[in-house]
Formats: sequence, structure tokens, C-alpha cells
Amino acid sequence: MPADPTWYHLRADGNAICIFVQAQPNARTTEVAGLHDGRLKIRVAAPALDGRANDRLLEYVRRRLDLPANRAVLTKGHHSRMKCIEISQPDDSLLAALAAWVPA
Repeated sequence: MPADPTWYHLRADGNAICIFVQAQPNARTTEVAGLHDGRLKIRVAAPALDGRANDRLLEYVRRRLDLPANRAVLTKGHHSRMKCIEISQPDDSLLAALAAWVPA
């Protein structure tokens, strides 16, 4: 992973990476909104009730990165806005896709 400050929202952990996310539920649309306190801020168009925002967040990440459900899982922050989404078997194309999410 590049030693660039824009990558502070990622951490390599064995054969996986963790994307540190600041989730904003009840948004109008689900979208990446830049960085917030060293985390990738993602607005989520779902309420934070009964896990709906978490489900929508994971669905968004999986769809944007073209990943099957078992490769992107929420490992921390089930009841918090600060989350860790773990992605197994990262490759260069995945890192390039993630780099495009962060504004220069």
C-alpha cells in the first residue's frame, strides 16, 4: 500500500485490508463523501435501525468494488458510525478502485 497520507483510512491485515469508514446514515443518496478524521466518509441512504444502514453500506461497497458478499464484511462498528469493513484477498485493481474514491 502506498505511503501516502490519503491512504490512512486503510490498513493491511494479513491477506485482507480494513477500510475505516465514517458512516452517515439517513442521507439522501449513498455515496463516498471524501475523508473525515482519517476515515473514508460514506453517506448511507438508510436509517440506522435494525442494521439497515450497515446492510446498505456493505451492499454499496460490494457493488462499487464488484465483490461477492463473502469478501467484504463489517468487522467493527455495528452500532457506531465508525466502522471497519474488511476485504479479503485485495489485489492491485481493488486498491486502484479504492484510490479513485478519495479526492486528490
